[in-house]
Amino acid sequence: MGINKILVSNISSSNPTKNLYGDALEALIGSLFLDKGFRKTKKLFIKKVLDRYLDIDKIIATDTDYKSLVFEWVQKNKANLIFEYNEEYDFNCKKSIFTTILSIDKEVYGTGQGESKKEAEQEASGQAWIRLKDISGDIV
Repeated sequence: MGINKILVSNISSSNPTKNLYGDALEALIGSLFLDKGFRKTKKLFIKKVLDRYLDIDKIIATDTDYKSLVFEWVQKNKANLIFEYNEEYDFNCKKSIFTTILSIDKEVYGTGQGESKKEAEQEASGQAWIRLKDISGDIV
């Protein structure tokens, strides 16, 4: 059975589970590690997954840590950055949902939601970064 067959699920698209594929891959790698050991698992993972599906150079060149990019911009421009947080419990999904509002010099630049504060901060920072790029044409 190929790896693609193992990762198929019957979860409906109306209730997506964000980390399902990652969790399944982690379980697969963990079971290989327990069965075959570190060296064989490492070799198999690099050969069958990393080399086949990922362009490591492209991943390294892509900067998606928007929070760090916004922090750098704020420091360079001597601006004030504030994150405001709100946590609500979703009884339907049985989990907490975090909302983050990112303000620069008391003006809202982005809002984000996620299952963790970090996820909400990154979403808000991504919105802020897009806006900062539009305002400042010199950002690359």
